Amino acid sequence: MKKTFLILSIVLAFVLVICAFNYKWIYYRFYPFDRITGEYEITVNGKEVNAIEEYYEYENGGKIRLENDTENFKIKAGKYGPYKIGFVISDEKLHELTKDERFIGYGNVDLSIICFETNWWHVSELDIEIDIRKENDEWFVCYDVEYSDALENVEELGQRVSKKVLLSEVSKSDIYVGI
Repeated sequence: MKKTFLILSIVLAFVLVICAFNYKWIYYRFYPFDRITGEYEITVNGKEVNAIEEYYEYENGGKIRLENDTENFKIKAGKYGPYKIGFVISDEKLHELTKDERFIGYGNVDLSIICFETNWWHVSELDIEIDIRKENDEWFVCYDVEYSDALENVEELGQRVSKKVLLSEVSKSDIYVGI
């Protein structure tokens, strides 16, 4: 009995491994790694910002610090719905980089992107570039987000979103990818 069970288990495991690499829809459903990954670069007037607090949030479940190393991030994900990926820059850091007095006491700036997972098995990759710059005595946030998603049928879904928003309006403006 034990020998039969062991042989059946080995055969089943072998069949699953073969299916996983031959049929991508099985592979993505049992994908063991992080489902949302990416890189980011945030600059202020061309100067890279390193003192940032990174987080993600799923359906208002509270902010969770991103698992990252330097300027890469990864989120386990695996649920359908919106994942808010945010980067918080303090007003002190903005003042230090811009030398603009209006940032004294301005409050923290929360730059965020909403990545919508349309199916729990999708594996998404983001390349986020955010630049804060001054134009005509106004501060703007320029988002450039490249999004790719490996779909169930092995197709790649690619999307690029670019948006320019007044810094004072950044909390009212949402950047969506994956929809």
